[in-house]
Amino acid sequence: MNKKLNELLDFFETVNEKEILIKKINVYGYQFTYEKDIYTSVSLYRFKENDIKEYITPIENDNRPGKIKESCEFVVVHDTASSAPSATALAHAKYLFNGGGGTSWHYSVGDDCIYHSIPDNETAFHAGDGTLEKFSLTDTGVKANGVNPVITINDGYYYINGLKSLIEVPSISFEKDEEGNYFYTSNNVRNGKMRNKDRVNPVSDEEAREIVNSIKLTTDKINDEGIHTVIGENGNYFMGKTYYNASFGYIANRGGNLNSIGMETMINQGSDLYATWQVCAKLCASLCVKNNLGIDRVKPHHFFSGKPCPNTMRKGGFYPKFKELLACEYHVVKNYSDVSINMQSNDLEYLDNSGRIIKLPNESKKLSYTITVKLGNETLSRTYYSNITL
Repeated sequence: MNKKLNELLDFFETVNEKEILIKKINVYGYQFTYEKDIYTSVSLYRFKENDIKEYITPIENDNRPGKIKESCEFVVVHDTASSAPSATALAHAKYLFNGGGGTSWHYSVGDDCIYHSIPDNETAFHAGDGTLEKFSLTDTGVKANGVNPVITINDGYYYINGLKSLIEVPSISFEKDEEGNYFYTSNNVRNGKMRNKDRVNPVSDEEAREIVNSIKLTTDKINDEGIHTVIGENGNYFMGKTYYNASFGYIANRGGNLNSIGMETMINQGSDLYATWQVCAKLCASLCVKNNLGIDRVKPHHFFSGKPCPNTMRKGGFYPKFKELLACEYHVVKNYSDVSINMQSNDLEYLDNSGRIIKLPNESKKLSYTITVKLGNETLSRTYYSNITL
């Protein structure tokens, strides 16, 4: 028997969802918020290849600058915040094709189809961190001790695992345009219009200065996905560029617009959100392999701006599950791309051949499915079981 095939079937046992999670969540759109029952699939792996359709935005559009990325460092996950039933992946691809209001992203991800709008090697306008600051890494002067350091702030500097680094927190100041509008700047790069607590623009330099001085960059101002750090060849931690995003009140990371591939996931009413997240995880995994990135480089929009995006996934408590989906897809595409994988549902009334539950039964039920893997002339099959408890 082929060892590789057995290993893969063993892996599918570890990612089999023995108990299907059923959870009611709110789906947050700017048109309206709606409730939806989310239920997981029988496996973390989606037994169906992604359907990617090319719908490339014209190069003459303002939202497609045609600028080639110097490097690809991240994959960025958003949701559209558009709950209308008509807000499909195709509708968003058409929106980009027609200018996108100046915004752009590379992929629009639906529950069964993906539209590709911006070439992967080009920059796009989706992450909120601007395009004036190039991605770079700076030696912190702190010796590395583990791949997930604890970063805090004290006395205007970043501390890593309790040790003071060489890197100061972002500066915050203001500038004024010719029309008298005041803007925040972070490290001398314009961020956004200044607003005080009453959402009114400052009327004087003194008032603008007071607003700036009222902002204290402490540890709790770091976005909840952290700050990008890697271990350098000299054994020190190196840190990516950061800035203060005044719109959302968080310290965030550079590299979103200039050095990432961005995707918008659909949350339109009537769609299968969990299937959309599975499709997205499979796409992210393939892009990571293609661009020699680890799955730690897949980041939510929040990482680059502090915006609570993808909002529904995060507020609904499904972002950790998305990371599980991503890790599963990455493991398979990285290590078993030469293996043919086929899944056959043994309960087609409730379970399709992608592993997706298509309908909940009226009472608790055990579902079964068979996975067949093939490499060369060798074929192996194994049956797995998942419970729906109502």
